[in-house]
Amino acid sequence: MNKRLYRAAIALGASVGSAATIVSLAGPSAAVTATPDHLVCTDTQTYSITSHSANHLKQTVATVQLLNNAKTTATLSTNLTITGTVSMSVSGILSVDEGIILASVKETITAQATKTLSVSQTVGASMTVRPGKVGYIEGGIFRVETAGTYEHVDINCNTTKGTETALTPYHYGYITSGG
Repeated sequence: MNKRLYRAAIALGASVGSAATIVSLAGPSAAVTATPDHLVCTDTQTYSITSHSANHLKQTVATVQLLNNAKTTATLSTNLTITGTVSMSVSGILSVDEGIILASVKETITAQATKTLSVSQTVGASMTVRPGKVGYIEGGIFRVETAGTYEHVDINCNTTKGTETALTPYHYGYITSGG
């Protein structure tokens, strides 16, 4: 009797004298068949981020600016109504599942990442502008940019790899510059 088969039968609850149970484990109904020289893989897709940078603004509001011609500092203050919809964009050579990239961005960079961000909100913004300078306030939806390797292994164990870049929206707000 095959020792591994015997141990497997005992582990499944067969008694020492139950030869019929042992034989049935080795019978055709319990057998797993495989075609020789044909591997079967689990269909998997991964996106490994190699670099990222945040705060890529997709501007949805006109720029507010102030030229300070005074001899003292001035305050540029405004309410911005940020409205619009920004969707995730992916560029590369492969046709990829955006959900795989999104999951990687959420896990690695920010949980607020989403495929599409729609917003209609008013936010207050202000900044100090020095004499002789121009201050700018821009509002919109921020995206995180990632670069990474996308890999897909299909059920026939064929692997497709490529470098993909994605811009993924994650929050709204404003930035100030100049001043």
